[in-house]
Amino acid sequence: MKKITFTFSACLLALSLFSFIPVSPGHSFLPALKSSKVVFFGMSGPNIVSANGGPYLIKLSSLPISENGNTMICGNKIQGEQYAVFPDADGNAEIELYGSSFSNLRGSQRIWVEDQYGNTLESIYVFVTN
Repeated sequence: MKKITFTFSACLLALSLFSFIPVSPGHSFLPALKSSKVVFFGMSGPNIVSANGGPYLIKLSSLPISENGNTMICGNKIQGEQYAVFPDADGNAEIELYGSSFSNLRGSQRIWVEDQYGNTLESIYVFVTN
C-alpha cells in the first residue's frame, strides 16, 4: 500500500513539474483594479448621547472635498440640527455635537452625512438618553 501511494505521489509531482510554465518578469496574474469609483467613508462617535450632555466628538474621514461642504444631520431633519462640514485636504473633519441637537428625540437615533446633492455618504446610530 505504501509503495502504491509513494508511486502515485511521485507521478503527481512529476506531472505538476512538467506542466509548470515560468512567468515572464513583466507579467502580473492580478488584473489592474479600477479603484477610482470605490470610495469608503468613515464616521465614528459615541454610542450613547445624553440629551443634556456634550460636546460629543464625531470624526469623519475620506469625505469628498466640496466648496459647498457636506451636511451632517442629527436625528430628524425637521427637529434636529444640521451642521456644515468642511473637510480638510484629506477629507477628514471633526464635529462637536451636543445632546440638545436631538430636541425631544430619544432612543436609537441616526446621524448621517449628506453630500451637496442630498446623497447619504455615511451614517451611525447613537442611543439618546435623558
